Amino acid sequence: MNQETYYDTLRVEKTASHETIRASYEKLLKTAKSQLLNSPLYATRQKKLQDAYQVLSNPELRQAYDRKISPPPKPLQTAQTRKIAAPETIPVAKESSFSFSFSKSFIVLIALILVLLLFLPRSRDTTALRMANLQMQRAYEMQNQQYIRELELRTQIADSGNFMDNLTPEQIEAAEAQRLEIENKKMLLLEQRQRDNRRQNEYYSEVREARQARQAEASLKRKQERERRNDEKRKRSEEYTAQRRSREFIRSTNRTTELIKKNERLKLGYD
Repeated sequence: MNQETYYDTLRVEKTASHETIRASYEKLLKTAKSQLLNSPLYATRQKKLQDAYQVLSNPELRQAYDRKISPPPKPLQTAQTRKIAAPETIPVAKESSFSFSFSKSFIVLIALILVLLLFLPRSRDTTALRMANLQMQRAYEMQNQQYIRELELRTQIADSGNFMDNLTPEQIEAAEAQRLEIENKKMLLLEQRQRDNRRQNEYYSEVREARQARQAEASLKRKQERERRNDEKRKRSEEYTAQRRSREFIRSTNRTTELIKKNERLKLGYD
């Protein structure tokens, strides 16, 4: 059996150029990484490819390797020494390839099942809380944008304050009125935020109370179901005990009656 050479490892011919060897090495390394990354065979395959490329990419090492693997010249055979030999069957060394396509598909399927189990069975309360949070977040974003516009307007007014000396009384009054309007809007915005926070806390409290009420109701139902089952089991046990005692009483009565009749027959036969 022929030993696998570095040319066979890189899948190139002995006369291949340096660019061909490098392209084949990069392609095989990429293929091994995509197929055998999670396998213990990956390190062995990578080392074989690196050793082969390290030798074949160096001209001196490649020449020495070619001399090493090249077969020695065969001696001339004469008519006396020439023999007809049976053809030898040279097995072709096949490179072992291990595909993880099925394993990867199975892992992806298990991951999808776990994701569905984790995220799908959500309660209605969780969905309601998520929607409420989204609505509150949108409202805060709108309020923040309005607040930013007000700050920009205030900055413009503050920048124009250096030129108050050059303004007319009407312009000064208008700027003061605009400043007061901005302050009022700011106070209204703060009050709106406080109301939203209180409303959100009330909503969370209602949801929490409703959840606790449902849990208490479910617990009460389970308790009642357990009590009902225990009562049924106790009743069946009592009925079975009563039936067993009745059967024992009937058997005892029958035995007593038979003994009495037997004694009477014995007395009559004796007399």
